[in-house]
Amino acid sequence: MEAHAEHAHHHHHEHHHDEVEVNPATWSDPKRYAWLLGIIVPLAPFIGWALVELTGFGGFWFIGPVLVFVAFPILDMVVGLDSSNPPDSVLKFLEQDRYYRWCTYVFIPIQYAGLVLACWKWGSGNLSIVESIGLALTMGVVGGIAINTAHELGHKREAAEKWLSRVALAQTGYGHFFREIGRAYPGIDLALLPIGAYAPRWMLSPVHTDPEEAVQAFLDVGAAAMAPMHWATFLLSSEPPLEPLLRVRAAWSAAQLPRSGLWDLPVGGSRVLAH
Repeated sequence: MEAHAEHAHHHHHEHHHDEVEVNPATWSDPKRYAWLLGIIVPLAPFIGWALVELTGFGGFWFIGPVLVFVAFPILDMVVGLDSSNPPDSVLKFLEQDRYYRWCTYVFIPIQYAGLVLACWKWGSGNLSIVESIGLALTMGVVGGIAINTAHELGHKREAAEKWLSRVALAQTGYGHFFREIGRAYPGIDLALLPIGAYAPRWMLSPVHTDPEEAVQAFLDVGAAAMAPMHWATFLLSSEPPLEPLLRVRAAWSAAQLPRSGLWDLPVGGSRVLAH
């Protein structure tokens, strides 16, 4: 839901090739103020806090995962796919409109205000164990969506926006390394990314990516295809041997990536990389 003319530009070319030129002075964005809905997620801990105070029901601390994994998918099914995008002739005009960038900038102070609120609530000792877990999951969801915010900011040219991208990532500790590789070596044909030996996460997360992180790394590096590797060769960790493959397929599908781009070859399989 991040508001970026660049993002709209990419999708625009996927669906529209014969647009009639439109005068930017007369064109208006019918979804202009809908972009502000992007701050609902970072506001989740505040919404949960308000609902708990009003009702006394601690289950509202779980509002983050409920919004992202229940409410939003249901809305997606009800509303349906919106394939409309701004015409090419107004894209430069939209890029100069600072409103859209500020819709993304505002995510970050709200994100960290929510983190301060969460730390205060945890430190107060007033939350039960279940409520603390709910708030932790909500903050995890906020941090996860912040990775998407950082992804959008990281594509911009201004140094300040690249710095804000790093600030957004600080909560989760997710680095820009893959994105920097993509910028340094654009047009990568195939990314070989490890997907196994990740469990338990408390021990192996600093050294091994899990399947979902591997798909995110693929998106960041900007390759044309991904070949999963480093899984099911030796029993090095506690996940079932075939789980990495199943999870990377699920993560790939959830990211709505073309199935042909995932080179999940069978044991002993091969594939020719050619233009």
